[in-house]
Amino acid sequence: MPVKVDVKIIGTYKKLKDKSAEVGGLPRLLNEDPRRFGLLGENDQMDLKKGWEEFNDEGYGDAFDSLFDYIRKTLKKSTSLKKALETDFVLTRRILLSFAKKSVHKTFFVIRAVRRNSVIFLSDEVSENEGPNPALIYGLKFEQYMTLNRVGEPYDEDVPVVNAEYCRAVFQTSLESDNDKINVMYSAVVNAEDKDGKLVAIKANNLDLRKWFYNHGLGTYLQSYFGGSSYIVKATTNSDNVVYKVDKIPTEEIPKMKVFWKPQACFKKVFDILQEIKTRLENDDDAIIIRSVGWDIFYEPEDVRNCNFVDPEFLRNFH
Repeated sequence: MPVKVDVKIIGTYKKLKDKSAEVGGLPRLLNEDPRRFGLLGENDQMDLKKGWEEFNDEGYGDAFDSLFDYIRKTLKKSTSLKKALETDFVLTRRILLSFAKKSVHKTFFVIRAVRRNSVIFLSDEVSENEGPNPALIYGLKFEQYMTLNRVGEPYDEDVPVVNAEYCRAVFQTSLESDNDKINVMYSAVVNAEDKDGKLVAIKANNLDLRKWFYNHGLGTYLQSYFGGSSYIVKATTNSDNVVYKVDKIPTEEIPKMKVFWKPQACFKKVFDILQEIKTRLENDDDAIIIRSVGWDIFYEPEDVRNCNFVDPEFLRNFH
């Protein structure tokens, strides 16, 4: 049976430097100056090496902290967690992508799952061990070029790049197949919003479109789809990290571009894995490890004491 997916945004917040949430924080507006798109003239090209000399990656390590804070600030206390969240799972978008890619590629990941207060929480090994990533800098710089500042003006090209604060959207997404329905909650970074209120993903690399679709089309499509982005603004850079071409690619068009994968197979894989996890975690404090090795996937018992990624203080807000 096909899997019907409904991606729904229920709110936005600004993730602050201390990983708390400022409810209602909005994404930056897309810089829609026509000179920023297409094959750029020499004077309009964007140098991604500017403004990064003192960059310090302060945006890492927020798998659940800001989402939990958002939930605390927006939902009623003293009710059941299951009733408050109306979800079966709380996880990250990256986990959805890991499961989806399993239908196409050999994959290697380790994910812990634990049931707390009738809700199953998932955390991947990458998130649990995440550290600074200086390689983000060029993508963040392009994002800065392609967005407007607080007063609606383009950023100066020498403005320092920072990522301590940014906008996240909160999703309640459902996957339904053969009268079975699974609900998942997660938050995801929002790069920008255009003048029509559509969310936009912003990417930069040195691959032309053909190679980019082949190498990154699946990951970009899934990230944009589960992130509610209507389209991707994609930069092509030269060997000196200067953007000379910018394309606008509708998310829904990517699967039509002679790719070797099918979205429906990806969604079916996500549904099947989540359904298996749900079956194995019937009681509170049950825990497992989901281990992917190549084409195989294993579900192994786990000590609940190792699943400390769910903040006890957060759980105490609910009964």
